[in-house]
This record gives sequence, structure tokens and C-alpha cells, in this order.
Amino acid sequence: MKRCRPRPVPRNVSGGRGSSLVAASRVAALALVLCTTLVARGRAQTVSIEDTTGLPNQFVQVIVDLDSSESVRGLQMTIQSQPHVLFLTQVSPALRAHDFIADAKQHDDGSATVLLVDLYPTVLAPGSGAVMVLSFLVAADATPGVPVSVHASDVRLAGADVEPLSFQVHDGLVVIQTPAPTRTPLATPTPSAPSASPTIAAPSGTPTADSTAHSCVGDCDDDVAVTIDELVRGIRIVEGNETLASCASLDCNVTGRATVDCLVRAVSNALGGCR
Repeated sequence: MKRCRPRPVPRNVSGGRGSSLVAASRVAALALVLCTTLVARGRAQTVSIEDTTGLPNQFVQVIVDLDSSESVRGLQMTIQSQPHVLFLTQVSPALRAHDFIADAKQHDDGSATVLLVDLYPTVLAPGSGAVMVLSFLVAADATPGVPVSVHASDVRLAGADVEPLSFQVHDGLVVIQTPAPTRTPLATPTPSAPSASPTIAAPSGTPTADSTAHSCVGDCDDDVAVTIDELVRGIRIVEGNETLASCASLDCNVTGRATVDCLVRAVSNALGGCR
């Protein structure tokens, strides 16, 4: 990180040594304050997946941390791991994000689109801590002692003002441990490779395709995709902090206004894609 250092006070300044030194000191102090402020504002947010351990044929929880210098209203990313070793079964908000909703959509290649978004007028205040819990099932034939990477890609962070935030990502590892000799084997059969969406689905009651005048509810820029910043914009529209003109596709009922059910459709499109 860039560091701020005060400039040395000049020793020989015309117009009186005492008054000149005081003035120069004040200028140096002001420059240090301005530099510190700019560095703080320019600091990237950090999304970190914590390392952990797991046992074959058991569930393991992987924590996602967020260290942010800005307020955050949403997080979207693609989670990838070894598809025949770790199977994502559930996502949930951690205590720091207890007012948020978390959901995921699993894909044929074993990856999953994960979403953490605020549907209420609250934000994640600047700070550090766990925001999401990823629950995986470890395959029964997983090799003990072998670390399995949990990789995050296509990450998007939306700030309180809708604008995307800069970030850096730290991937995590799940180290498979050897079961204790006395452990009784589970009667559960060996899990098979997941289908397109085995356990994680769109929110209940949510249509999987839009039959309204807008082809993709929540797609504000007509790129046939709904991103986390567009969801945050939709929330601001529902709250009355932005006009419907900034995202006309949120008028899913063709009533001239955006409603919560349209926002839920947008969440479904962000997870499963526009169809």
C-alpha cells in the first residue's frame, strides 16, 4: 500500500525563521492529511475465502470474509472447485450480513454463481468480517491430505451508490483429512456428480423465464445479464431513491413502477441467467 510521508520543513526561508517554520509545518501537516485521505479512499476491498479442513463424506463450511473501506450493498461471484471432490449444497449470510439474502445457482461444469444482496435499506458498513458461509459436501472417495482449492472469479462488488467497487480476491483451500479409525461410516451413499441444479434453486415462487414486455427483468443495460450493481440499482428504485427510467426492465408488471416481486425476479435472473 502507498504510504504518506511528511515533507521535511525547510531550514532557510526568507521573511523570518519562526513564522516561516510554522507556516511550512502547517502546509506539511495539511499535505499529510490529504494524502492519507486519498490513500484510504483508493484502497481496494478484499474478498477472502478462508482455509479449512474437511472429512470424506462429511459437510464442511467455508467462510467468505470481506474487508472493505466502503459501504457495500451486494456481492456476486462464481465459485469453482474440483467438481468431483467438493459439491456446493447451500449458501447463507454470515452474522455480519444477517439482513442480506444469499442464494446460488449451480452450473453443469460444477461451478456456481453466488449472490449476496441487500433487499432492504441497509448496507454492510466499512470493516472486516465474515459475510457468507458456503456449505460443501466432501466426496466419500476424496483423497486425504490433498488440498482442494476454492476459487472465486467474476467477482463484482456494488457500493451504496450503485457504482462497482475495486477489489482483490484471496482464494481458499479445503484440506481433506483422514477419518479416525473408530469413526462409524455413514450409511449415506456416495454422492454422484451434481446435475444442473441439484439442491440450489431459484427462490420459491419465482418464474424461471420472463413473459412480460421486458425480456430480462433487472437487466438495466440490455446486455442480457443481471449483475449485482443492477440489483442494487433496482433496490434504490423500489426505495424511491432512483427513477424507473434508470432501469425500465424492473417494471415487470407493466404498471409504470418497480415492485418487490420484480426485484425477486431480477435476483433469479442474476443467478440463473436471462432466458
